[in-house]
Amino acid sequence: PQEGASSDLSSMKHVQNGTQTHFAAKAVPSVSKDYICRRMAADWRLYMKVILTQDVKAQGKKGDLIEVSDGYGRNYLIARKLAIPADAKAINELKNREASQAYKIETEKAAAREIAAKLEGILVKFPASAGADGRLYGSITSKDIAEKLEKEHGVTVDKRKISLADPIKTFGSFSVEVKLYTEITGKINILVSEK
Repeated sequence: PQEGASSDLSSMKHVQNGTQTHFAAKAVPSVSKDYICRRMAADWRLYMKVILTQDVKAQGKKGDLIEVSDGYGRNYLIARKLAIPADAKAINELKNREASQAYKIETEKAAAREIAAKLEGILVKFPASAGADGRLYGSITSKDIAEKLEKEHGVTVDKRKISLADPIKTFGSFSVEVKLYTEITGKINILVSEK
């Protein structure tokens, strides 16, 4: 290597030697020929697209379409059944699955909005007995509310979605929130009266 020569990789030149092709550095003092060959091989690395069948750390979640190096895809991801090759059939299945999932979510949201609208016009009545201090004998829980809603009004709501901090133990009117879907809530109006 010559003193004062440029050290950037742009000084490489293509050399044709008989039937063999190789790349040579033109007076680059700090870069070896071996490094240049490895560097150029890295630039020509083959990539492939795969669809993940399981969550893979630092790559993506199940169902993601990712691009990885050919060797990593074939020898690790596909060999361990963590991914499948992203050919036309697999990509089409992925799109259909995503469309089906989006349709399912929209259907569930529409059903939740419908239930929320029904709950606005419903008053759930609980006739109860109480002691001298006005406290009910027993209490009204989210399970009781869900059963009464279904039995008397035909509206099915999961008892776990009814946000009742403590069971109702007194007479009066109450408004209880119901989490029907992500960002969709409804209100159940409850009246506890004396028998």
